[in-house]
Amino acid sequence: MSKKIIQLLLICLIICVIGPLVRADELLEYGYYVGDKHIYPEVPRISAFEAKKLYDQGKLILINPMAEHKRLLGAINISIDKIKNTDMTLPHNVIVAFYCS
Repeated sequence: MSKKIIQLLLICLIICVIGPLVRADELLEYGYYVGDKHIYPEVPRISAFEAKKLYDQGKLILINPMAEHKRLLGAINISIDKIKNTDMTLPHNVIVAFYCS
C-alpha cells in the first residue's frame, strides 16, 4: 500500500474513534439561545415510574413534540411549529410533561 493510503486510513480511524466522543459531549448540552447568549433553564425531571403513576391517576399529560410515530401510548403529539406559533393554554390542575423519544 502506498504511504498516502495508509495515512488516509489512519486519519479515518482517528475520526471514527474521536468523533463519537466529541458528539457525546454535545448531547449533554441543552437550553436555548437568546441572541448570542446560551440560556440553561432549570428543568424539573421525573422518572418513568413516577410519570406512569401520575398518568394513571390522571394527574399528568404527556406531550411529544417530535414525530407522531415515535410517541408513547396515550401521549399527545403536537409539532414544535404548532407549539411555537400557537398561544397554548395549558391546564393548571395537572402536570404537563414534554418528552422526546
